[in-house]
Amino acid sequence: MEPRRFQFSLRTLLIVMTVAAVVVAILTRAWMWPDENALVGRTDAEVIARYGQPVSQSAGHYGLVSVVWTQKFKGPIKSGVFWRLRGEIYVSFEQRNGQWIVISNSYLPSGAQF
Repeated sequence: MEPRRFQFSLRTLLIVMTVAAVVVAILTRAWMWPDENALVGRTDAEVIARYGQPVSQSAGHYGLVSVVWTQKFKGPIKSGVFWRLRGEIYVSFEQRNGQWIVISNSYLPSGAQF
């Protein structure tokens, strides 16, 4: 008697391939980060849709900014930090016409400091 060979059905193979594709997509998205100031002009809703909820938020600009820079903006400012697989994205928003709009963003690799 010949030993029984295990065979995948086409349905099982498709399910496994789909799950693998989703896992790869999630890891790829978590790995990526935007270029310096590439998010300028986007709303906070667009940033959250792409990078998820911020791990922290605070009033004002992130980092050490010059007085000249802060004087460019008239509305309230808030900052958020968004987690990435190999670092964090720091984003500052200004409130304009009831919406929070990105005015600057920077990526900081894990272990680096401002």
